[in-house]
Amino acid sequence: MAGVFCVFCCETFLLELTAATRSEGWDDVIVVSYPVRCGRPPVTWSELESLLPDHCSGVATFGRTCLKGLGEPPKHWPQTFVLPQRDCFHLVADINLVSEAITRGAYLMTPGWLQNWPQRLKIMGFSHDQAKEFFNECARELLLLDTDTHPEARIWLQELASVVHLPADPMRVGLDHARLNLFRLVSKWRLEGERKANHRKISDLVQEKADLIGSLDFLGRLALLQEEAEAITAMDEMFRMLFAPQILHVAHKVNGVLKGGNDLPQPLMHAMANLTEEWSWTPSGTGFILRLGPATGKEYLLVVDDLAFPNFRERYLGLALNLANICGLVLQNSQTLRQIRKTEATLLEVNQELKEFAYVASHDLQEPLRTINTYATFLLEDMGEQNLNDVVKEDLRFITEAVGRMKTLIQALLNFSRSGRLEVKNHPVALQGCLEAVLDNLRASLEERGAQVCLSNLPTVRGDATALISVFQNLLGNALKFCRPEVTPEIRVDTECSGEAWMIHVSDNGIGMEEKYLEQIFQPFKRLHGKKEYPGTGLGLSIVKKIVEQHGGSIRVSSIPGQGSIFTLTLPAWSEPSPTTSPEGDESGFHPTSPGHPDPLS
Repeated sequence: MAGVFCVFCCETFLLELTAATRSEGWDDVIVVSYPVRCGRPPVTWSELESLLPDHCSGVATFGRTCLKGLGEPPKHWPQTFVLPQRDCFHLVADINLVSEAITRGAYLMTPGWLQNWPQRLKIMGFSHDQAKEFFNECARELLLLDTDTHPEARIWLQELASVVHLPADPMRVGLDHARLNLFRLVSKWRLEGERKANHRKISDLVQEKADLIGSLDFLGRLALLQEEAEAITAMDEMFRMLFAPQILHVAHKVNGVLKGGNDLPQPLMHAMANLTEEWSWTPSGTGFILRLGPATGKEYLLVVDDLAFPNFRERYLGLALNLANICGLVLQNSQTLRQIRKTEATLLEVNQELKEFAYVASHDLQEPLRTINTYATFLLEDMGEQNLNDVVKEDLRFITEAVGRMKTLIQALLNFSRSGRLEVKNHPVALQGCLEAVLDNLRASLEERGAQVCLSNLPTVRGDATALISVFQNLLGNALKFCRPEVTPEIRVDTECSGEAWMIHVSDNGIGMEEKYLEQIFQPFKRLHGKKEYPGTGLGLSIVKKIVEQHGGSIRVSSIPGQGSIFTLTLPAWSEPSPTTSPEGDESGFHPTSPGHPDPLS
């Protein structure tokens, strides 16, 4: 048992203090009694020490005349409280109650005193007749302070009363007073223990802080290092500065096989090879071995042995464990970075080849399509439409329509390929001018459907005007395409400032879409409807997403089926004031009604 608090009292109060301790559930408090002598002779430290249990971290003793002359405890004792009472019975009953009872001539006793009252009289040197004479001279009544600690206490009281021929009354006082006295004392002991423990912790933390501060420069260097060899060199320097060992080595395991460290002592090599936990002491006991970082892939091990001050090995180990994960991450990152660089180079090469292939393939496919379309027209002219039966006419119509769809798809692929090679210009772009250009391009479709378009005060953003026109022409074109036949299309473009960026919301009252499709629609060739219902290539929103992200922004969509959709774009704000776009164009050099604007891509 560790951290035990020992409470000394005379036998008179043993029942009360033991019961109070149990009722509080204190398994770290022990009550020990010494014989009732009422100071004849007083208790001594040597007598108490003979009763002192092992592992005591605190001691308290209650009493009155029995503590007279006790003085200070020996220096080798644990924390000790000496608690003299004005009256012994104040331990179990209120001061006023005890004083009033003594004033009216009551002789006070507890169940513990009465438990063996005949023996008590013998210890006092009284026969029954002498006891009768003594009690009648010094008291008018017997009063039991009944603490409910023994069921026969009142019987014992009546037995004693019949011997000394005095009236006897019990007064129920319970255990509350004893519990309160113990609670105050135990709380004080625990608080003092916590204070000392915290003081030790603070001292340890101060030392650890000093060690950590000494390693901060090295950790800062480690964070900047990307090569494994440089990181190991920096760690070697740091651990030598902190621990001053005779042996310091960083090794590693690959698939459980130890690599390096062949010049180390064989027992040390064996211990490193068989390390299964996060750390272990070295065979010499004057150092430690620990794992640097997670035990996955290439596992790094650090051995620090033959410390200059091995008696501080516990603190050294604690500091090393704090640094181990950081060092391990640096080493793991060096491996990961090397693999990332290799993968990035491969991806760049593959992506470039794919872009070139898409561009060349889509460009070269246009020539055979033109040939097919031309010869289908020649065939119709040579044969004469009036000489062809309905089946042939239908076949020629299918050919012509297929060529048209293929041409549209190839053009979309070209646009998609070009969007991947877009170099965004860092110009101020007035979105008001962009949207006016888009509305001009879509004027026929807007009038055909009787659409209503509402634009809020649009800001100036940073980017490429032509590319942003393509973005909004896609979004507004889709709003017109995916409208509900029985409802007049309504399109709103609203904005709000978000730090150094603008959020642009393009909302419509169209057919909407289910939540499970909201991410898919930005993927190439992902279509939610058949080509006969809603024509298109499925590349428009993919191009929109690419352009927005190349501007350093983002795009997302929310939608309710049958009610409409809201596309939200985030675009970087222009940090300097720019003039409002005029009919002659803005500073980015584009004219809002110039004929070079792209067609809708959806």
